[in-house]
Amino acid sequence: MASAIDKKASDEEISENETFKTIKAIFSSWYDANRCLPMLRVLFRDHVEPPVLKNITLTIKILDQLIKGGHLSSTNLSIICDTIRVTKHFGLQAKLEKLNPIFQGLKEGTITKFTPHRQNLMAFGMILNDANVIRIDGMYNQPLKDYDNAWEMITDLEDEGEIQEGNMESLKEKLRTLGLRLALGKLTKAIEAPRT
Repeated sequence: MASAIDKKASDEEISENETFKTIKAIFSSWYDANRCLPMLRVLFRDHVEPPVLKNITLTIKILDQLIKGGHLSSTNLSIICDTIRVTKHFGLQAKLEKLNPIFQGLKEGTITKFTPHRQNLMAFGMILNDANVIRIDGMYNQPLKDYDNAWEMITDLEDEGEIQEGNMESLKEKLRTLGLRLALGKLTKAIEAPRT
């Protein structure tokens, strides 16, 4: 009798593990196909060491680091849900909700895995266009660093200590000087801290 129970538990564990692998594969393929790795490097900076993130070339490797750090598992998919919420890639939700009901209703959920500061940085990066990036680059660098996108600029400014949680006044002042009110608004939006 015990062996039948053990077999059923083993089969359920295998099924859960296979579903988790499928979720990881779909999630990774989606973000890689949409060329989102620089954005994900900004998003996961509080969960994966920046030098490690810098060398990652595929989304699946970020997920492996999240698993290694205890932020993601087959029984804890919250960080994937919150990633979809923060990045607003809700098209991915339809693919994942077939595999696990936790992915249903993501637009209404509360973000708990990313700090308000990180959420503001993400909203800031999403609002910037190429011209904005060049103008901000010029406020910090001579000669220009010619960032490929907003995410590389944000990563660099964080690496240089120009962007730090609780110390954003210099960046805010530069945005005011440049007249980038929308970007400034995204950076200063009040977001309630997640409850732990």
